[in-house]
Amino acid sequence: MATKTVKKTEASEDAKDEKVSFRILFRYASKKDIFYMIFGTIAAIADGTSMPLFALFFGSIPNTFITGTGNEIVHSAGQIALKFIYLGIASFICAYFGFVCWMIVGEVQSIEIRKRYFKSLLQQDIGFYDSINPNEISAKISEECFNIQSGIGEKVPDFFYAIALFVSGLIIGYAKGWQLALVLTAAMPIIVLSGVLYVFAVQKMARINNECYAKAGECLKKS
Repeated sequence: MATKTVKKTEASEDAKDEKVSFRILFRYASKKDIFYMIFGTIAAIADGTSMPLFALFFGSIPNTFITGTGNEIVHSAGQIALKFIYLGIASFICAYFGFVCWMIVGEVQSIEIRKRYFKSLLQQDIGFYDSINPNEISAKISEECFNIQSGIGEKVPDFFYAIALFVSGLIIGYAKGWQLALVLTAAMPIIVLSGVLYVFAVQKMARINNECYAKAGECLKKS
């Protein structure tokens, strides 16, 4: 009996440490969700390219003010202002649709995972519930589904936005002034290293936060 208990404990620990790929989170996605993902990705990438374009338009202002006369400066300023307005409107629309589409996908996937998880629990044997803590299971699934929802709905569009911002910024930078862009590129390893350390720290704090919430839910149900 003790051996079976140990095996169940080891199996539960292995299941706890098991990791899945990011693609597995979308295994329940429908064709409508796939459309939202594609459209949201395109919108997030378009939003990311808007910031380097802002810098490109802003950089053309001094040349216009220095070389032009009075009427030419006023006319050029009006044209640049219109470019800023149009680009700002386009950036707002792209950011809105990119965020909304991925939030819808994250919400749908979170609900579907909850349904599948509950259905799987109903199909388990009685012995399965001896190997887990029933007081933690509700708080744990709620917290993990919330993390999945926030990870899909918030982090994915931010990721595509950052990639588009980085790539478009490099292209414009090397096209307009490759010497300065090359100097700034030399600092990229330090930026990447600091980003990796930040991600590890956030993941560690999220893991500790989930464990604390699970223990708090256990204590609440015991009381």
